[in-house]
Amino acid sequence: MSLGRQGEALAAHYLAAQGYQLLGRNVRVHPAEMDLVCMDRQELVVVEVKTRTGPAWPEEAVTPKKQATLFRAASLYAELHNLVHLPLRFDVVAIRIWPGRDPEIQHYTDAFRQNLTP
Repeated sequence: MSLGRQGEALAAHYLAAQGYQLLGRNVRVHPAEMDLVCMDRQELVVVEVKTRTGPAWPEEAVTPKKQATLFRAASLYAELHNLVHLPLRFDVVAIRIWPGRDPEIQHYTDAFRQNLTP
């Protein structure tokens, strides 16, 4: 299993333990792939998972360009699944994997926002 897929599996398990309902993994909606799409109470949550080995936390890899792409994909997903009435939130789960140790998980709730008006 690739490092990215391993991280997504860890993140899905972690979020389920926090009460999130997983709607999809690796959801492809033009122009992007969303790692995890979940429900947290009455919010639609798109979760970007970043996994690395070593000391650096990987959350910096969620650039403004990536955020804009995820927003467009999430908006289309909400339209296609008749979920536009729900608040939309973006979380980031950063995972560091160390050989011989338990993975470290950092969850950033409401990690970024997109301007909903033009």
